[in-house]
Amino acid sequence: MADPGAPGPARPPLRPVFPRGTIMATPHLAAARRKSPPSVSRELAGDPAPRSRGTAMRRVLRTSLIVAVAAFAVGLLAGCTPGGGSGGAGPVELGHYEDAIRVVPTLDETRATTGTIGLAGGSISATAADGTVFTLAIPADSLRQATRITMTPVTKLDGLPFGNGTDVTVDLQPSGLLFDVPATLSIEPATPIPPGERILYGYSEDRLTFAEPALEASGVAIVVTHFSGYGAAKGFMGDVDEARRRIGGTAEERITSEMRAVMQAEHQAAQRGEPGGNLNALLDPYFEQLDREVIQPRLAAAGQSCAAGRAAILTALGYARQRDLLGYEDPPGTFNEVIELIENTVGPKCMDEEYQMCVDEHIVHRIARAYLGFDRQLALLGIENSPVLEKMKKQVDGCLHFDLEFKVDTRFELDTRSLNGSYLSFAESSELSTEVAFSIDRSLSTNTSYFEPSSGPMESLKQVYRQKAPGCVPGTVSSWTDTGHFLGMDLGIDSGDLDKGGGGATSIRVWLELPSPPVTISGMSCGGVAAPPAADLVGAPGAYLVNHRDDLVDGKVVIEDWEIHNSEVFATAKWSFFNGLGPMGSLEDVGTATLRHTPR
Repeated sequence: MADPGAPGPARPPLRPVFPRGTIMATPHLAAARRKSPPSVSRELAGDPAPRSRGTAMRRVLRTSLIVAVAAFAVGLLAGCTPGGGSGGAGPVELGHYEDAIRVVPTLDETRATTGTIGLAGGSISATAADGTVFTLAIPADSLRQATRITMTPVTKLDGLPFGNGTDVTVDLQPSGLLFDVPATLSIEPATPIPPGERILYGYSEDRLTFAEPALEASGVAIVVTHFSGYGAAKGFMGDVDEARRRIGGTAEERITSEMRAVMQAEHQAAQRGEPGGNLNALLDPYFEQLDREVIQPRLAAAGQSCAAGRAAILTALGYARQRDLLGYEDPPGTFNEVIELIENTVGPKCMDEEYQMCVDEHIVHRIARAYLGFDRQLALLGIENSPVLEKMKKQVDGCLHFDLEFKVDTRFELDTRSLNGSYLSFAESSELSTEVAFSIDRSLSTNTSYFEPSSGPMESLKQVYRQKAPGCVPGTVSSWTDTGHFLGMDLGIDSGDLDKGGGGATSIRVWLELPSPPVTISGMSCGGVAAPPAADLVGAPGAYLVNHRDDLVDGKVVIEDWEIHNSEVFATAKWSFFNGLGPMGSLEDVGTATLRHTPR
C-alpha cells in the first residue's frame, strides 16, 4: 500500500448555524470556514489606553445603551427583589393587585420571519395577514453575538384592556434578549392610527407594560430594549387610567411602565398640537420613588450574591441613563458607585462564582459572557485597563482549557491466496495527545475567539505484521516517530441566561494535521534471494488519511460528530470505517477522540 500523497478533493467547509450560539474558533482557520471573520465591538477589542473615568460617561451613555437598560425597563432579572413592598409615598401604588392585567397572544406562525443579526446590526421585517408591516432595526454593537431573531405577527392579544379592536402586535424572540444599544420597532398599520391617538405597549411573558415611544420618529415607533412582544392600539392615554393602575409585576416594572405612560401622554398631546407640561417635572416623583423603592435597596444588597450585585449595577445604570437622556444634570456619584461595585465587589464575586462552577461542575459556556459583560460595562463607563480585568481574563483562560486525545487503530489486508498463494496483513495503532488552551487576549486582538495551536508526538504502537508467500521468508517492518498538530477548535455554545441558567455546549469541531509516516519492509527473501527494503506501507495516521480523504478540508482532519457530556470527559467522538480495496484488499480504521475538561 503506497503513501497516499496529496489529499483528495477538499469538501467545502461546513458552516452550521447555532440559533443562540457563540462560536469559539481558532482564527487562522477562519478563511477555510467562513467568508469573513466576525468582528468584535471596539469596546471589547479596543486599543490600550490610560485608565480614566468620569469625562466620557455622559457622552458614551448618550450614544451607547448599557445592557442595564433592559433590566431597568422590565425587571427581568431573577435575582431582583421587588422592592417597595410597603408602598411608601409615591405616585405608583405598589401593593398587590388581584386583578393585574394579563395578556395572551395568538401567533400567526405562517407569517413568521427569521433572520440572523450580527454585531454590525441590521433589520428584519414581518407582514401580518391584514398587511400591517413590522420592521425591527438593530444598531451596530447592540448584540454581543450573532443572534437568530424571529418576528411573528399576533392575530389577537387577549386581555388587552384598551384600543378599539384594531390593535397591531408582533411577538419577538428569543424571549429575554437584551440590547446594549436599543433597537427600534417601526409599525405601519394597515389601518392607520392617527398621530396623537397611539397607545404603545409591550408584554413580557403574560405581563402587560406601556412601551417607550421613539420621540423623534414620525410614524409609529417603539424603543425596544428587550424581547418579547410589542404593539400599538388606537386610543387616548387619558382614557386608560384604570389600566395604568393595574400594571402588575415588580416595583421596577410598575414604576417604569407608568413613567412611559406619562411620556406617551405628553407625546400624544404634542402630536395633537396641545400644550404639554414640563416632562421632567412630571417624571421627578417617579424617579424619586424608583430611587427609594428600587435603586437604594438593591445597592444595599449588592454584596449578598452575584445575582443581587448584577441587579444593582444594571438597575442603577438604567436609572442614570434615563435621567441623562432626559437632560438631568446629575453629579457623577451613581456612576462612581457602580464602578466601585464592578471593580471591588460584584465583578470579582461573580467571576469567582463562574470559575468555581467551571471547575466543580464543568460549566464552560457562561464565563466568557460574564467577563465580556463586565469589560463592556467598564468601557462604557470610561474605564479602560482596570486591574480587575486581568484576573478575570486568567479565570476565563483557565476555565476554557482542555486536553485532546486522538487514538486510531488500522489494519491493512491483501489476500491473493486464490491467485498465487500470497497473503499480507499489517495492523498498527497510534495516538496523539495535545493541549487545547483558550486565549481571551488573542481573541480580542484577532477579532475572533482563539484556541492556541499545539503539537504532540505520535509513534507506531502495537504493530502486527504477517506475510505469507510460496518460497519466501517474511521480513520485518520499521517503527516510526513523528509529530501531530492540533490546529484549532470551534466550540458552539448557547450561553443561556446568567441569572436564570440554561444553555450549554451545542457543538464541537476539531481540526488536526496528521503525519503520513512510511513503514518499510526489510529482511524479506524469496528463493534465497534477499529483497531490498521497500516503503510499501504507511503508519496508522497515514492509513486514516487514506480512508477519510474525502472528508479532509485542505488536507486537514476535521472531527465534528461529537457526543457532548458536559463533564470531566467533556466530549467523545467514535468512528469505524471499512474501505474495500478491490475484491482482495481492505483497509479498516477504528478510533476515538476524547476532549477532557482540565481547568487550570
